[in-house]
Amino acid sequence: MLTLSIQVQAVFAASSSLAQAQAPQMRLYLRKTQTGTGPATLEAQLIIANGTAPITVHLELLINPGTGAKVHPAALDKSDLRSGDEVWNTWVISEKGEYTAWAHAVATNAVGRAEVDSERLTFKVGIEESTPTPIAYILIPVVVVVVVVVGLVVLRRSRRKPEKPTVVVAPPTVEKPTPPPAKPAPPPQPIVQPQPPPPVVPPPPTPAAPAPTPAAPTPGVARFCPSCGGRLPSGTMFCPNCGARIEG
Repeated sequence: MLTLSIQVQAVFAASSSLAQAQAPQMRLYLRKTQTGTGPATLEAQLIIANGTAPITVHLELLINPGTGAKVHPAALDKSDLRSGDEVWNTWVISEKGEYTAWAHAVATNAVGRAEVDSERLTFKVGIEESTPTPIAYILIPVVVVVVVVVGLVVLRRSRRKPEKPTVVVAPPTVEKPTPPPAKPAPPPQPIVQPQPPPPVVPPPPTPAAPAPTPAAPTPGVARFCPSCGGRLPSGTMFCPNCGARIEG
C-alpha cells in the first residue's frame, strides 16, 4: 500500500508539472553596421521571453541577393536556456552585391517548438551610389527656381490688399416727355369769292363861291395903296400909281 501511494503521488506531480509547462516565446532583433560601401556587419539578438526550461535554440541568417534565399554558413546553436536568457550572433557580409537579410530562430523544449523572424534589412556592399546625370544637374536648379518664383508670387498675392469691388452705377433713366396730343385740324373755311368793287361815283361839282362885293368906301376916310403907299382916291379899285388891285 505504501509503494502504491508513492507511485500515485509521483504520477500526480509529473502530470501537474506537465500541465504548468509552457512552449518557448522569443523576440529577435537584427542590426547592421557598415562604413560607406565596405563590408556590412549584421548582429542578431534573441531574447527568451518565456518557456519551460531547458530550451534549445538554433539561430541563423538568411540572405537573398536576388537568386533566392540562402542560409549563411555561420549558424549558432545553444541549449539549456531559460526564460530571460539572451543569445547573440554576428555575421560579416563582404562580397560585392545588393542584399536583403533577416535573422531566423527556432526554439524547442519539452512542451513544443517556436519560430521567429526579425525585420528585413536591405543594403549594398562594394557598390557606389549612382551619381545624377548632367540632365539632373540642370533640372534641379530649374525646379528650385520655379518653386521659389511660385512661392514669391503666392506670398505677394496673399499680402496684396483686397481690391474693392467695382460698383457699376447704371445711368438714371430719363423718361422722355410725352408729346401733347395733336390739335384737331380746323374745319375747312368756305371759299369766299371776292365781290367786285362798287362803281366810283364822282362827287357833284361844288358851286363857285360868289365874288365878294367890294365894300363901299367910307366917305371922309383917306385910303392908301398897300403896294406903293400912294394915296388913293375914293371909290377906286386900282392904284393909279402902281396899278395894284385894291381889295375892299
